[in-house]
Amino acid sequence: MNSQREGLLSKIAKHVQKYQWGYVFFVGIFYLLLTISKGTHNMNYFEEWVAGFIRGDFFTLYHVVPNQGILETDNLTVPYPPFSLYMLGAVAKILIFFGGEFSSVFLVASNLTSVVFTFLTAGLLWYWGRTRGGLQPFFYLITPAVFLISPILGYQDSIMSFFIVAALIAAENQRYFATGLLASSAVFSKQLAVMPMFGLGLLVLFSLNWKAIYRAVSGFALGFLVILSPFIFTGTLTAYFRAQGLASVHTMMSAQNPNIPWVVGLFSRIGEYGFNDSRSYSALPLRIADDNLRQVLYLSFGAITVAAILAWLLFWTKRVGARNISPIYIGAVAITAYNLLSFGVHENHFFMAIPVLFALAVTQQTRRIYLLASGGLALNLLATCGLGRSVAAISPITQISGELYTATSMVSLALYVWAMLGLVRIKPISGGKAIL
Repeated sequence: MNSQREGLLSKIAKHVQKYQWGYVFFVGIFYLLLTISKGTHNMNYFEEWVAGFIRGDFFTLYHVVPNQGILETDNLTVPYPPFSLYMLGAVAKILIFFGGEFSSVFLVASNLTSVVFTFLTAGLLWYWGRTRGGLQPFFYLITPAVFLISPILGYQDSIMSFFIVAALIAAENQRYFATGLLASSAVFSKQLAVMPMFGLGLLVLFSLNWKAIYRAVSGFALGFLVILSPFIFTGTLTAYFRAQGLASVHTMMSAQNPNIPWVVGLFSRIGEYGFNDSRSYSALPLRIADDNLRQVLYLSFGAITVAAILAWLLFWTKRVGARNISPIYIGAVAITAYNLLSFGVHENHFFMAIPVLFALAVTQQTRRIYLLASGGLALNLLATCGLGRSVAAISPITQISGELYTATSMVSLALYVWAMLGLVRIKPISGGKAIL
């Protein structure tokens, strides 16, 4: 039975490889047709940001005052770093140049930016896997989690994810200046990229290759200066970082992402209301009102995450040497550790792991990990967001039943844990197999 299944899968893979670009073309058409989808409520923010950028309200969006270097208010409009806004604004300007400022131009620009970077990521994965026997990019594009993020729900995580994968691949190819430049592009697209780029930075540092360290730092510094140049030239850099610090403050144990803090929140509610009370299973995130307690929890879970990444790196450094550890593996481990252990993680934050895990999917074991992780994310997105405002008739589970949402989240959490346990057991070199 297994041999028959493997034979069928092999035939499907060969067929897709033969006609992959035709399939990719038709998938691309389908994606483009959905650039008018309304996404989630986040789309309102994206449209506002793009419109503000086009109008020239760049500094107003960040509530910083040019040439005064002050932050006007703590009520921020844009919690993202500026590189994402540059990308969104560039796509919007191109659309306006060719089609004028039509009524839905900012909605289409937001969705189209996400779609463009999704396909850029697929192209990058094809480049990486073409000589390694990896999966074809067509399979990445039809992965439910990828399709849900872009363009159904309209998140912009695809921008950050592209630069994360690009930085990891550049490091694999020992292009360390490009690694630093791409790492800065990732971090200044969305703050979440700090975790995988932190892991990558540790790996480069542990290698004790001083030339590589110098080149990576130089590349990152150049990206920093270019991306933040508007703030540097207007004397608002300090205010900008203060704004980003405010944007990074989370009040929720877990923002509808099933992980360890989410479990802690669940048991906290059970302890307060009892096992049989429906309030214990509310789909609403558990907020920590006490500022001091929240800060302690935030820093504690952050420290646990960093410790987990460091422990994994030290373990494998002693066994294979830091210079032999694959940067893509450290990226995958850093993201999964963040997803499972950190405070205030949102339901879409795990998406940055999906293309990284796809790049590793060259063996039966790593392909299983990709399926587990992407399946867990898709299930969680459907539970928390449904199909967004585009298909509002299909309600997310959060609006139906807290108990059902809790059960669904437990399944997602089990898939995440299963995937991570499989990941950390693999020898972290190209084509590594489980040895523990």
